[in-house]
Amino acid sequence: MKLILLAAGFATRMYPLTRDRAKPLLEVGGEAILDHIVRRALTIETIDAAVLVTNGRFRADFDRWAASGEWRVPVTVIDDGVLEADERLGAVADMQLAIEAACPAEDEPLLVMAGDNLIGFDLSLLDEEFRRRGHSLVVMRELDGPMPPSHFGEITTDGEGIVTAFREKPADPRSPLASTGIYFFAPAVRPLLREYLEADGEGDAPGHFLSWLVHRIPVAAAPIPGPWFDVGSLATLAEARAAFGDADDPAASGAPEGQSDGDAHEVMKAALRLLRRNLGLGDSSGPRPPE
Repeated sequence: MKLILLAAGFATRMYPLTRDRAKPLLEVGGEAILDHIVRRALTIETIDAAVLVTNGRFRADFDRWAASGEWRVPVTVIDDGVLEADERLGAVADMQLAIEAACPAEDEPLLVMAGDNLIGFDLSLLDEEFRRRGHSLVVMRELDGPMPPSHFGEITTDGEGIVTAFREKPADPRSPLASTGIYFFAPAVRPLLREYLEADGEGDAPGHFLSWLVHRIPVAAAPIPGPWFDVGSLATLAEARAAFGDADDPAASGAPEGQSDGDAHEVMKAALRLLRRNLGLGDSSGPRPPE
C-alpha cells in the first residue's frame, strides 16, 4: 500500500499565521500535525512508501520536514509548481500527481489523507475493515449535533454501510455523517480518477470526486472512534492544542487522560465490531483483497 498525503493548500482562512508556514507543519502537542498523521498511518504494516504533494511556496519546508523525520518508509515530497492561492490546481489534481509519483503496482491499494486533519488514533484497524469489506472505504465521523452548513463533506449510507451519496460541503446538510479526509482506495479507483479528470471534473476537493465515484463502484464507510480535528481555522487549531496538550501530557497520545493507546485500540475494535453487527456483516470473516 502507498500512502498519499495532500498538503498543497494555502490555508488562507488562517492568515497571517499560515501565510509563511504550511498548516500541516503547525505544531500540536509538541509536534507537527503531519507527524501525528504519518505516525498513525504507519501502523498499517503494508504501507511501504509515502508521497506528499505540496505547492511551490512550501516545498522547501516539507523537504526539511521529510529529511528530519525517522520514518520506517521513504517519504517523497513533490510539488505542483503553484506559488499563490489563486493559482492552485485543486486537491484532486494534486492527488493524481502524487499517485503518479508513487508508482503503485497494478493491484496495490492507496491510503489518501488530507494533511491538515489531525487524528489521535491508529489506522491499522480501519485498514483491516477496508480489507474485510473488499471495497474502497471512506472514513467518517457521526457528529453529535446537526452538521454545520458548508463545512464538511456529507455522507449518506444504506443499510449495509455502502455510501449512496456524497456531497461536498452542502449548504443544506441532511446527514450527520461527516467525511474525515481519510480514504482507502482500491486499485479500481485509479483509472476512474483519470477518467474523472479527463472529463474536466471539479478538482477543488476530493469530495467532488467521491460524489462522482460512489455512483460507479461500491464505496463503504466506517466510523472513527477516536479524536479527530478538522484544523480549518484558528479556533479549531486552539481546540486541537487544548485537547492534545504538550508532548509529555497524556492527551498528546490522542487517548483520553488515564487511557493508554492500547485501551484506545480496544475501544476502536469494539466500535468496529458493533458497526459490523449492526450491518449484519458478522465479526469473524477473514480479509479479502479489495477489488
